[in-house]
Amino acid sequence: MSFRQSPSKTMKPYSIALRQKIIETYENEVISQRQLAKRFRVAFSFVIKILKQYRETGDPGKSSGRFLLNTTGKAQSFSRIK
Repeated sequence: MSFRQSPSKTMKPYSIALRQKIIETYENEVISQRQLAKRFRVAFSFVIKILKQYRETGDPGKSSGRFLLNTTGKAQSFSRIK
């Protein structure tokens, strides 16, 4: 008897429109982060993540990224390789 493994199922990133809708709802309504997660059927940790990203970068779809010090001592961000 052989078992077939299903191909790896990778989740696609949530759309920018969904991220913006979650942020707008959080800013315009008296609602908890847990209630947002339930309303939009996303993970609670995702809501926390995008709200944090929005506060730090002003952009719900942009990762806060990582920072490196260059030889001049200034912090530079770099984007992740996809």
